[in-house]
Amino acid sequence: MSALHELSLVEAAARVRRREISAVELTRAALARIAAVEPKVGAFLTLADVEAIAAAEAIDRRIAAGQDPGLLGGV
Repeated sequence: MSALHELSLVEAAARVRRREISAVELTRAALARIAAVEPKVGAFLTLADVEAIAAAEAIDRRIAAGQDPGLLGGV
């Protein structure tokens, strides 16, 4: 399995919808990757990590309730 940060947005969203990974897991992986490379890249002025986790939790709740998260839900 590819590292989560190597997945395309479409594949990542599909895995979230299929419950192979959670939106929270995907978000935490993205935040970890940002933390690893941001000192070299300097791409972010602000990182809303708490808000990102909260949004991912909401997507996971929608999926658990049987609701469609949308095509890119979870990414």
